[in-house]
Amino acid sequence: MGLIIDTCIFIAEERGRFDWQSFAAAHEAEEARMSAVTLSELLRGVHRASNPQRAQARLRSVQGQMQAVPLLAFGYAEAQFHARIVAELESCGSMIGSYDSMIAATALAHGWSVATLNLAEFQRVPALTVIDATPWLRQ
Repeated sequence: MGLIIDTCIFIAEERGRFDWQSFAAAHEAEEARMSAVTLSELLRGVHRASNPQRAQARLRSVQGQMQAVPLLAFGYAEAQFHARIVAELESCGSMIGSYDSMIAATALAHGWSVATLNLAEFQRVPALTVIDATPWLRQ
């Protein structure tokens, strides 16, 4: 089994608020991957930076995170899971964010879990195993 690492973990790590080494050690038996959707969210942060220095710092962080956690693409299988997730959540009136539903679909397509600090969203997705990463948050 493996773990899809949610965007919020990478952002918390970049800000020095997440103990990535301890988290990785606690989950060393599982492969970790970054969804292509997460990469897009992180790169959006680079483009939205308030100044060129901040953009460069964010880009370096994203590049380092990509070296540590390989990328999983969003393709046909993921799109099928995404369509089903969105239809199910719409029918019961408990939608989650677009990006989160795509990250969840990536995990389900591969039979993996999602590690997140955002439990409320991901726990709404039927059949998705959600790993609570809040114990590794730094105050």
